[in-house]
Amino acid sequence: MNDNNENRLQYDLEEDYRRAMASPQKGSQMRFERTAPRRFVDPYEQHEAAPAKPEPAPAQSESTPGAGKKKLFDRKNRRRADATEAVPVVDVSAVEGGKPRTVRHESAPPARPAGPKRRTETAPERRPAAQRPVPEKPIRPAAPETDAAAGAPAKEKTPARSSRTDGSGRRSAEGTSVQKPVRLFGAAKRAACVVFVIVMLFGFIFAGRFWARPKTSVVENRDLAKFPSFSFSSLFNGSFFDGVSEWFSDTFPSRDALISLNSKLKSFLGLKANIFKLEEGNRGDDIPDAPMTTQPPAEESTDAPVPAETTAPPETTSPAMTTVKSDNMDTQALSSIFIAGNAGYEYYNFVQGTADAYISAVNSLGSALSAKSPGTKLYSVVIPTSMDITLDPEIRAQVGSSDQRKAISYIENSLSDNVTKVDIFDVLKSHSGEYVYYRTDHHWSSLGAYYGYAELMKAMGKTPRAIGDYTEKVYEGFLGSFYRDSGQSPALAKAPDSIVVYEPPVETSFYMEYNGEMIYWPLIANPDTYHDATLKYSCFAGADCPYGEITNKEKSDGSACVLVKESFGNVFAPFLAEHFNHVYLIDYRYWSGSAISGSSIAGFAAEKGAEAVVLLNNVSMTRNASLVDKLAAVAR
Repeated sequence: MNDNNENRLQYDLEEDYRRAMASPQKGSQMRFERTAPRRFVDPYEQHEAAPAKPEPAPAQSESTPGAGKKKLFDRKNRRRADATEAVPVVDVSAVEGGKPRTVRHESAPPARPAGPKRRTETAPERRPAAQRPVPEKPIRPAAPETDAAAGAPAKEKTPARSSRTDGSGRRSAEGTSVQKPVRLFGAAKRAACVVFVIVMLFGFIFAGRFWARPKTSVVENRDLAKFPSFSFSSLFNGSFFDGVSEWFSDTFPSRDALISLNSKLKSFLGLKANIFKLEEGNRGDDIPDAPMTTQPPAEESTDAPVPAETTAPPETTSPAMTTVKSDNMDTQALSSIFIAGNAGYEYYNFVQGTADAYISAVNSLGSALSAKSPGTKLYSVVIPTSMDITLDPEIRAQVGSSDQRKAISYIENSLSDNVTKVDIFDVLKSHSGEYVYYRTDHHWSSLGAYYGYAELMKAMGKTPRAIGDYTEKVYEGFLGSFYRDSGQSPALAKAPDSIVVYEPPVETSFYMEYNGEMIYWPLIANPDTYHDATLKYSCFAGADCPYGEITNKEKSDGSACVLVKESFGNVFAPFLAEHFNHVYLIDYRYWSGSAISGSSIAGFAAEKGAEAVVLLNNVSMTRNASLVDKLAAVAR
């Protein structure tokens, strides 16, 4: 009987507890403490229907039998479960305002008498507070609304539940709008964005104006377009924007690298230019068999003018006709450059009018020297290019280029008697199997220049120094004008040239004109000091300086020689240092004259007491009307 009462009392306590938890006023105020692990029973479990207002129960004190028992009714498994902590008990004897008061046991209840073991469930691991489920608050029905028209209460609406969450893990009732906070840009932030965009815009403009914009092109051997100077007149007539457009398109970053890449891609794809013979109209003029009998004034050639000869070969008319074939090597024609195997060659077309103007200029210089400096002799040296010296004869026979041997003979036979002709064509041809011309550059090599020097010394009645008496130095990795003007041809890149230097066996000093002042410079500089492989030929005699002086410190007899030259004379000049006390170098392309004698070669030779004037030019110069005019201006 006692057991039945105990069970009934326990059931009543649990029912009161359930009702108290379901009450909206009391449910939020209930607090429970756990002192030890126990089987988890969710005290916030939702019930199917909200209970009515709790009814008073018979009074029962805290010492009621069974109140301290740690038994809970497990509604899920329909059985009782043991717990190891104090269980809240509702004291219905103390009612405050119709609400039951909750009390707690401060100590654990007495142990249960030993008996048969009961099956219990293992308590799950307690989760952190952040991961515990948050109970939903009971939704209280809204107060009935009164229809103003009918005077009857409106139909009660029970809000439905929804499983939607607001992003923070909390569920929201259906119909309730849960929005994330929207952050709006203030005026300060908008102003900061505008300033940032303006700064970035001007930064890109500044970078495009000054950063990574090349000023010169090594591949094309020219100065690139400059940024135009601003003026209101140029702004209004549109020329300023035309200049900016030209500058922008001509100075794009990494220009030379991209040109080289384009050449490599074309070679990779097999897009090679064809090899052509020159048509009759472009081959050049017929070379007369007889020398020139008259001396006509210099005149412009009817052909396209050839640019000033610097370290790049002069332009010629593009070839066009039949293809050249060779079973022994690959051949390729690029503008005025002919590539056979791993070597480049320059086309040459004879121009009658320009050649005659050159002859007249040389004869005028001879006459001026006879009048102003009777003791000075004039020596004329015309250097052939590698096309007619080192190119295979079978291939040369198919290439539409004028006969250089015949052209040089015409020029030499047309010179007056007061000009000493020094023919070096046959000598160079006899050494064609040697390294007398560069493969990737249009200049002759130091060895070729030595053979020309030896012939000149014989014409002067002097004994040339043996090649073995010079100190020889070799510098690798030279890629010259053919490599540059061919767009960095892969065929030429595979076989770079070597700069072979023959240092004079005497002590010398060299001064050259630079920006209007005379500065000291090595007669033969170290080619490896030049950052670009195409500029290594500039190591000889200050490159294309307008004026230079070589002094042999081991001579003091005052002997002097004037070398009038273009770029072929740079490598030639050091060989003359041994035979004269002073060697004066004049590059007629840039020379502005002497302060005493003015721009007159004959007057300068008389001023220096020179015993010889050597005029050294390659055969391509004789078809360049611009260069011939410059020579004629100082050949007096």
